[in-house]
Amino acid sequence: MKTRFSLPSAAVGALSIELTARAAVVFSDFQFQGNLASTGGYGPSLTDLGVSNGFTTATVNGASQTVFSFAQGTGLSLNVSLLPDKNSFMMVALFQFTGENDGSYERILQTKNFTADEGLYWNATALEFYGAGSGSAGVHQSGRFEQVVLVNNYGNLSGYADGVLQFSTSYDASVSSDNLMHFFLDDSGENSSGQVARLRIFDNALTSLEVAALGTVAVPEPAEYAAVAGLAVLALGIWRRSRR
Repeated sequence: MKTRFSLPSAAVGALSIELTARAAVVFSDFQFQGNLASTGGYGPSLTDLGVSNGFTTATVNGASQTVFSFAQGTGLSLNVSLLPDKNSFMMVALFQFTGENDGSYERILQTKNFTADEGLYWNATALEFYGAGSGSAGVHQSGRFEQVVLVNNYGNLSGYADGVLQFSTSYDASVSSDNLMHFFLDDSGENSSGQVARLRIFDNALTSLEVAALGTVAVPEPAEYAAVAGLAVLALGIWRRSRR
């Protein structure tokens, strides 16, 4: 069992605009429409770590969608060896846990060695990156689809739940040398079964403005990426004007 280590949550208020080194590009976009291949970007397919996992339908934000169901003690992994910079990326996951480990730690993402405790969890009802900081209690509710975002930008780490900033701190969550990201699986049983409707990896960090604009639909309209790209251009223009 972990001893909770928390840093004060960053104040949630007006969105700021930060400049990233370059506009973020979709590395992978998994929509789980009957397969584990990415429908966008240049990343490989996901690997199913279970033997009885599979596709089913669920209601996601009011719409019936095909989703991927995973049993407790299983999950998914992704080889990110093609990711240009393991120190700068963003994960966006739209999923629900069914609650075997509710009230305790439920693993969402692991970027370090598989046996490391470091990683993103629901800790009871708060979003937490273990070893770095946690957000507000009372955010997580098992049995409903929630969108969680983790932004890692050269030692600056931020976590969002349904578009709201939960923590922002200095911490390095870069991917370890095995080039693997693990989703929903923990080596010590701190995980639950659940369903995932959409999973995205961007190859750079988005700004808080862009995170807030991300959609929470499992199967997006084609215009979605154009909207995100437009926000990136807007942020860049504002930053340039502020420099003059």
